[in-house]
Amino acid sequence: MTRAVSSLYTSFLDAPPAACLSVPFHGPSDACDEAANSAASLISNSSNDGGDGGGNSGGGGSAGHGRSLLVTGTYTLDKETQVRSGSLVLHEVLIEGKQDGIELKHHQTLPLPSGSVLDIRLLKASASPSFPSGCKLLVATSTGQVSVYSVSPTCITFLSTHQVTDAATLILSLSISPDGLLVSTTTSDSKIHILKFTDSTFTSLKQVSEIENVHTGLEAWTSIFSLDGKTLYSGGDDGSFASWDLSSLENGEDDEEEQTVGQTYRNRNIHTAGVTSILPVAISGTEYIITGSYDQYVRIFSPSTKRWLDTSVDLEGGVWRLELLSNENFDLIPKEKGNSSDENTVIYVLASCMHAGCCILSAEFKGGVEIEHVSLTPIATMKEHESMNYASACVGRDAPMFVSTSFYDRRVCCWSL
Repeated sequence: MTRAVSSLYTSFLDAPPAACLSVPFHGPSDACDEAANSAASLISNSSNDGGDGGGNSGGGGSAGHGRSLLVTGTYTLDKETQVRSGSLVLHEVLIEGKQDGIELKHHQTLPLPSGSVLDIRLLKASASPSFPSGCKLLVATSTGQVSVYSVSPTCITFLSTHQVTDAATLILSLSISPDGLLVSTTTSDSKIHILKFTDSTFTSLKQVSEIENVHTGLEAWTSIFSLDGKTLYSGGDDGSFASWDLSSLENGEDDEEEQTVGQTYRNRNIHTAGVTSILPVAISGTEYIITGSYDQYVRIFSPSTKRWLDTSVDLEGGVWRLELLSNENFDLIPKEKGNSSDENTVIYVLASCMHAGCCILSAEFKGGVEIEHVSLTPIATMKEHESMNYASACVGRDAPMFVSTSFYDRRVCCWSL
């Protein structure tokens, strides 16, 4: 049975939230306790292991010792001038010793130089306490830019920007490869731009490939790297799901010429509306792809067999973002008798479901190495939001805490299971 949860803490932003990200909090002694504060310790993000800290979905990170940072990107459109503006908002997430279990402490609101925020990703390599200048974020904007920021416990600092496309084109999503060297961006004019970091500080970027007309001229809503980094998956407003071979980018040479990326698969029949979120997961050493769509359904694809599994679930709202959660936070959830075995693998996914609010979904892969069936079950929903839920994040460490946002009412809800 799906559990309806209520917020423990609610606050409101000054502008509509479009993306959010949990970032590890590193205090003065944390360099000596790196393992406890690793960004991977809370979000087990097999969608981009080693790359960004969140699935295509809207981000992720960890909170050590009951504290973490929350970065929220805002999006405002002036209806008269049609000019977009945005900001990055930094909160500290305080969990221990609070009456209701959680509180958000505002530290900073940093306006963007131009445009608004559409996606935020954590550079996982920078999440270590020993990494210089703090954690680094990539931010996608409505003015065709990807910008790099650093995050300290109380401050966000702009570092650099890369103009990916013209200023009238929106960068709709970001994904970082497992090795942290490549960045995939999707755009409102149906293109994928693949960028490469050119320095060890993850500040400078150059384009190494461009794929045009990815989704028949419509918005390319999302892309994400496979777990081994050899394939890129994409979804668009044409309802298609596609995969792309990245072997031409593996030589690692600093050639001036851009490389050609070839399509290896496309399906236009499974989804009945735009494909908005894609999440690769590893089950018994095999990769499976979880997709979310405007048609409200979550589905599963097997790249090894190039077939869609006979399973889906209706989450009652467009599935804008998907994020893989750590199973450690769900050990206390009772399992239904007779429905599980030691051969089965259960994972948990945080889904931002637009007008249906936020949902935690379990996926039970049955059959051991040879998967015979997958059972998709919503286990909890947060429906206090009065408008579109585009961004959610998992925070906390010893007990799972979640932050979900909604766009037009600018609401931020903190809750737990």
